[in-house]
Amino acid sequence: MELRDWILQQHSVAHFLIDQEVVNAMPRERWTERPSPGVNSLAWLMWHVARCEDVAVNLVIRQREQVLTRGRWSERPGLADTRIGTGLSDDEVSGFGRDVALDDLDAYRKAVRDDTAAWLRTADLTSLEAKPDLDVILSQHDMFPEAAQWVRGLWQTFSLGLFLNWVAISHTYMHVGEMQSARTALGITTGR
Repeated sequence: MELRDWILQQHSVAHFLIDQEVVNAMPRERWTERPSPGVNSLAWLMWHVARCEDVAVNLVIRQREQVLTRGRWSERPGLADTRIGTGLSDDEVSGFGRDVALDDLDAYRKAVRDDTAAWLRTADLTSLEAKPDLDVILSQHDMFPEAAQWVRGLWQTFSLGLFLNWVAISHTYMHVGEMQSARTALGITTGR
């Protein structure tokens, strides 16, 4: 298997799992429920992984406008926050669930997924060894609250390839597991 095919497959499977474990397995009206205080809702997790992928692929790797603003998703209810979600307060996480339009949230996630997949089909993968200048790239974007400055520090060490592999793909897999746990804690099983 060639590298491009493997990356496309991993990216596709990560989003397929969100579709299987959340979108198709859980009533939409329950996506914003939090299993217990301090535990993220499925809706918030979907937004978080979409934001991270959008920032990693578009803003950092491709150095172009994010799907969030390019597609005017930020004008939709609950999607105006340009941060990635890490470091938000418990009240902000709960507020997201009250404000977001769930159809728009799922459509935004799919728009990010589709945009990434289209780019990956023709991307120059040899450039992924380069290390981005995050200070320049993120200078116009306030996406890290004080509690998330550690993420910015970690990202400073990443190559473009690590942004693609970890932030846009592996990070999604990690949160799919969290989504499965939250769904189970809410008493919703898929019958497997």
